[in-house]
Amino acid sequence: GENDGSSSDIDEEGEEEEIGGLRNAAAAMIVGVGSLYDPKECQGMAHFLEHLLFMGSEKYPEENCYDAYMSKNGGRDNAYTENEHTVYHFEIPQEQLSGALDLFAQFFVSPLLKESSVERELKAIESEFMLAKNTDSSRLQQLVAYTCGRSFDQHPASKFGWGNYHSLKTLPEKDGHEPLKMLRSFYDKHHYASNMRLVVVGGYPLDYLQQQVIKCFSDVRSKDPPGSYSWDQRNESPMKSYGLPVAESGLKKIFYIAPVRDRHLLSVTWQIPPQVDNWKAKPCDYLAHLIGHEAKGSLLALLKSKSWASGLCAGVGDDGSENSTAYALFTVSINLSEEGVEHWREVVAELYRYVGMLRHFCREEGGLPIWIYEELRSIYEVAHRYADEEPPEDFVVDLAEEMSPWFNTPPEHLLDASGLLFDADPETVRNLLDNYFKPCNARLDLSSSLFGRSSDYEEIDTTHSQSIPTNLVDYYKNFDPDKSSLPPSDNFFHPTKVGPPHIEPIFGTPFWCQRFNESLLETWTNCAEPQLPPSSSMLSLPQRNEFVPTDFSLKALPQADCDHPLLNCSIKLQIPVGKRKEWFPATVTQYNGTKNQILCAYEDEDEKWHRMDVPNSELKHDQLTSPDFEGSLDSKKIKYRIVSLALEGQKASLKFGDESDWDVEDGKTFPAIPPKASPDRLPKLVVNTNELKLWHVQDRVFKRPIAELRLQLNCAEANKTVLLSACSDILVNLVCDNLTEVAYMASVCEIGSSLCTNDGGLAMRVHGFNDKLMNLFAIMLETLLKFRNNDTNELPEGFSEQRFDLVLENYRRSCHNSGMRAKALASGIRIRSICQGGFSARKKCEAIENIDVSTFVTTVSNLLSKIGAEGLHTGNVDVSDANRVKGTIHALLKKSCVGNCGLSRKKYPSNFVLKLPPKSIELACVAKNPTESNSAVELYLQVGKDNTRDRVMVDLLVEIMYEPIYNQIRTKDQFGYHVACDSRWTNGVIGIHISVVSAIKTVKEIKDRIERFLIEFRQTLADMTDETFMGHMVGLAKEKLNMFNSLSEETSSLWDEIRDSRYLWESNREEVICLKTITKEETFKAYDKWISPENSKIRLLIVQAVASEGPASIGRPDVKFEEAEKHNDTCVDSFHAFCKHQTFGKIY
Repeated sequence: GENDGSSSDIDEEGEEEEIGGLRNAAAAMIVGVGSLYDPKECQGMAHFLEHLLFMGSEKYPEENCYDAYMSKNGGRDNAYTENEHTVYHFEIPQEQLSGALDLFAQFFVSPLLKESSVERELKAIESEFMLAKNTDSSRLQQLVAYTCGRSFDQHPASKFGWGNYHSLKTLPEKDGHEPLKMLRSFYDKHHYASNMRLVVVGGYPLDYLQQQVIKCFSDVRSKDPPGSYSWDQRNESPMKSYGLPVAESGLKKIFYIAPVRDRHLLSVTWQIPPQVDNWKAKPCDYLAHLIGHEAKGSLLALLKSKSWASGLCAGVGDDGSENSTAYALFTVSINLSEEGVEHWREVVAELYRYVGMLRHFCREEGGLPIWIYEELRSIYEVAHRYADEEPPEDFVVDLAEEMSPWFNTPPEHLLDASGLLFDADPETVRNLLDNYFKPCNARLDLSSSLFGRSSDYEEIDTTHSQSIPTNLVDYYKNFDPDKSSLPPSDNFFHPTKVGPPHIEPIFGTPFWCQRFNESLLETWTNCAEPQLPPSSSMLSLPQRNEFVPTDFSLKALPQADCDHPLLNCSIKLQIPVGKRKEWFPATVTQYNGTKNQILCAYEDEDEKWHRMDVPNSELKHDQLTSPDFEGSLDSKKIKYRIVSLALEGQKASLKFGDESDWDVEDGKTFPAIPPKASPDRLPKLVVNTNELKLWHVQDRVFKRPIAELRLQLNCAEANKTVLLSACSDILVNLVCDNLTEVAYMASVCEIGSSLCTNDGGLAMRVHGFNDKLMNLFAIMLETLLKFRNNDTNELPEGFSEQRFDLVLENYRRSCHNSGMRAKALASGIRIRSICQGGFSARKKCEAIENIDVSTFVTTVSNLLSKIGAEGLHTGNVDVSDANRVKGTIHALLKKSCVGNCGLSRKKYPSNFVLKLPPKSIELACVAKNPTESNSAVELYLQVGKDNTRDRVMVDLLVEIMYEPIYNQIRTKDQFGYHVACDSRWTNGVIGIHISVVSAIKTVKEIKDRIERFLIEFRQTLADMTDETFMGHMVGLAKEKLNMFNSLSEETSSLWDEIRDSRYLWESNREEVICLKTITKEETFKAYDKWISPENSKIRLLIVQAVASEGPASIGRPDVKFEEAEKHNDTCVDSFHAFCKHQTFGKIY
């Protein structure tokens, strides 16, 4: 498949995931001010300040100085605004930490907050708002604020925290306010030393880090007398006094919502006291574990049995809108079926019946069974103890949040407060259930496309066309639920019977509000009384979890290549050369425990074994870290000294010279390239047949009792027809639905799993504690293979037509929701255009329009008839474990097979990449969402078949180009919030990808601006100094050589090589070797050959997804919304025909 950060055709809501950068230095600053502190006359102020703070300082006045420094040195940065705090953070190679801290500190010492930057950043915030405007979750969040029944003065939770151009400029100026003046006042009021906490992580002594912090941050303004304030002193939150956010008028009501997407979501929300002080017992985590349980006896299991729901989650969210110092919101969200929408009252009754059961047990002697809490506590404990080391940027952000000025986490618990359960607190649990989880304290939101879609009510949305009031409070004045609610009714709600909806004025969400009638409240109240469910009910407390791990031992490594304190360390050896003795640098790459020998790799890549003069057991870590340490080898013929010890997770690297000679501020030197890994450290084949090819590698880096097992089922018939493709998707969803209970129990114990479709067929993954990992894997594979060679035309045992119908309903809904956002639409069309094997969601939906169980079973049985499996087993697993995996897979494949069911590699399905003609081609596609106000443009520049040099050259060009294109088109020109440039590796074909999303520019303006930038950048590249060019080379090399943060990241890297059939286990090392030889002149020629618009023979595909409304929709093809998907499919089909379906063929 394509190594593509964009979302898939169906799952467009997935966030882009970046895997495996350097183990860098990082820093985060948390400031105790967020959206709740916004002045009511200028809402979104905290978010606006977060943007503007980056736009230069007195010491470094250039607007993009900070971003440019990050870009050229291989760093990255970001910030986010929460309700009660704002966090700024960055990650950068170790050598550049001091310079980055100096730049970073100036935002909190003397930011410019220039008037010339205001307009641009206001437009950036407006673009960010427009990107979120059609997101149902964001719309619901703002709707809750709008309808809480409180004014801005009564509770800050009613404000509009996002901010947009209207709230930050147009309306405040109409009301006589100066936004910039207010912003500077806001900064002065809240940005001072005792309202900030800083976290810095770096590979240097603490004294050095402390010196850098003092040097950079000592000028941060203080409001407290010297010595009167300690960092661990807790500030009293000014928000605490506001209390619960929803007024009495906002409770005991249901809000019917017309969503943007096709969905049915019921949310039951109880407002409860703040939970930030309950970090020891975490009562809400405990209640979320019980109410949100998915196994036998759970609320979800009951609702699924009635075909009313397909998913459920419960708890207090992590963001500030749900978890603050003033209040918390405990929400139960249930994904309903269409039938479930009709029975929403009964669904809520079952929820309260479960609450009543919990209240019953709380009144029993001893309360809820203590084993439930103890089991959960033990899971928390082992998960925390064996957790992967976080990426540096994630670590500093998480730690900064724990240090929030408003939280009281003791210093000694900063690293474990959020990850452990310390004390049971049955009284708080009982208090929450008795006094807060009640029908009279609830707000219900039912978002369903059965009430129509948001676009159906667009003519009522006058948000942007009404005359602007002179007062912001009038414009955003809060909704009065009592005065505007519908009378109670027992009938099913339908918009045609009640008149037009209310329109939330910011996001334009259509909604109706209705009071609960007294009889319904009484029914729910009776259900919530402390009592056991009726004997006919399926509800019960969770059963004991069989997946709780008990064996945490680490498997022994082979004696010929086992662990040693010197392993992966850089050392220098004093070796006789003639009559003299000279020091030679080397790295210890292997230890033979049987012979007590270390293998040393020298600078010229020569390798030599040396015998240790002392046993392994006598070498202590304290000795090795002593600056005076000196050891001997080969019967004291050779002396050695330590240059650098390997960190946990670090593989072998070469560092030459004494540590004292290393200039930590250098960063201009090309990084040392590690020696080749021993073959024993790389994946080895356990079995290689047409039925199964299994690779295995035992972890020797992370040293945790965890493992990963990945399995690709290559199916001969995969994606041959649109029906096969759609049925593959449905099969995966049906199997996952069937496995919900067992997969959930495993996930509680940190054993994760996934099953998905891809170009070649189906892919499985299990990961987590190795003790019970294979139990889950065997269940998953056996369940999937029940559909193999099934000639009964009926669903296998354990699968019901009732669940099949609901899975089918959900799948159709996901197809309808595909491509709702311009960015996801453009990415999906680009991928389908260059890969011939893909089918659009529309075509899949049409293919299953009249499908029945018999057709489905026959189709998937055919899909699974011929399978060639390939797997990878990594982690705390030895060869005997890998052989057991082989035996399990072989047995299950054989059990489900009739005759010869294997598949030779040459018969594996292939999704060949189309070979673009040497010219520029545009695809003018259209958004299908009538309210989509963003247009997206994606440029795909095709380079050609994969080879190391071209791959590295593309990565280097992207590394050089990323910051300038972002700074120009996003920051300076303000085309839109999303501007990106990256490399693409698609089924063995290399490409370059540029994307821009805008709500204010047409696709022609976007395309022309990108083209103009590429022309201008050619000169920038030509004028680049050798020093700047070398900086980009070094930054890219460090990124490629950086160690993995976790077993999961390392496994993903190895799995990519297997899936792509390259098997280049150390590709990053080879790429850095190649990178070192690339010249500036060669790079310039590559730019002209592949990218420059002045070259008429570049292979360029431009995909345009044109908005439906607003300025960005100008020039939209005359296509009806209901015909949009068909039009887009025609564009793709025509493109394939224009390219004469010529492909690169099989590359690997």
